[in-house]
Amino acid sequence: KSEIAAAFEVKTLRRGVLLAVSSTPEFFSEQDLHFLEAIAKWMGIVIHRTELIERMKHEAVEQGRRLATEEVVTIMAHDLGNYLSPLKGRIELLERRACQEGREQDIRDANTVKRTLGLLERVIVDLLDVAHLNQGIFAINVQPMNLMDLVQEVVAAFRTAEKPIRFHTPVEVVFTADPDRLRQLLENVLTNAVKHAPKQTPIVVEVHIERRMDGPWMILTVSNQGPGLPPELLTTFFHPFVEGSQSTGSGLGLYLANRIAAAHGGTLTIDSPAGQGVQMTLALPVEEEELILRMPSREVG
Repeated sequence: KSEIAAAFEVKTLRRGVLLAVSSTPEFFSEQDLHFLEAIAKWMGIVIHRTELIERMKHEAVEQGRRLATEEVVTIMAHDLGNYLSPLKGRIELLERRACQEGREQDIRDANTVKRTLGLLERVIVDLLDVAHLNQGIFAINVQPMNLMDLVQEVVAAFRTAEKPIRFHTPVEVVFTADPDRLRQLLENVLTNAVKHAPKQTPIVVEVHIERRMDGPWMILTVSNQGPGLPPELLTTFFHPFVEGSQSTGSGLGLYLANRIAAAHGGTLTIDSPAGQGVQMTLALPVEEEELILRMPSREVG
């Protein structure tokens, strides 16, 4: 009995062994071994190309599905926006009539509907932005902006008697960023903080400048006193369509907030010690020559 063997590899990774066996002693020659090695090498090339083709086919199918999904999402978002615009106008008309006639309950109902429409509009914007991100056309338009003014406006819109929000900053920060995108980021972060905060417990928003080795950074934190998050959720918290098991949201808001921070060269991180609520921290690099710090000219809170 005699035998010869040759290993075959795919991209330097050994994938198997070719074995030739004969019942005749010393049947195989050195040329037979070289021939078997050539076959093994050829098999490795064929397997590699076959797997590459299969992977390319799979990626093409996935890309086709993704593009089709993005197209459907974009069309639906635009259509929903077209339906919401006249509906919003009609509600505002009904609200004005209710105000003129002093119908307090109708005024409250109209305000409730307007808030709901506002939430739907935010979802539509998020859907369109996700599609734009995937298409590589997500725009950032930077300009000098007053961060304190923006934060106060957003906080005022979210603050309620049941969910009070406190805003603290030792200085008024003027720097260069995209105010519309930062507003979107803060709204999405506050939406999450308010959603998961117990009633009558304050949500705290703080802003300060941190001096690092590479220059100044603007630090904005939003924290609540909720139950916190399980550790396994923290690793996927900024993934699209992922939220806590008790949440009914889409998970798009925080995904977009994270991408907005990254587009500014910064980070959005989350910290949730057991039973101590959730703190989200936005850190943005600031050019020293573009940074203006001054004492707040009005009360902050």
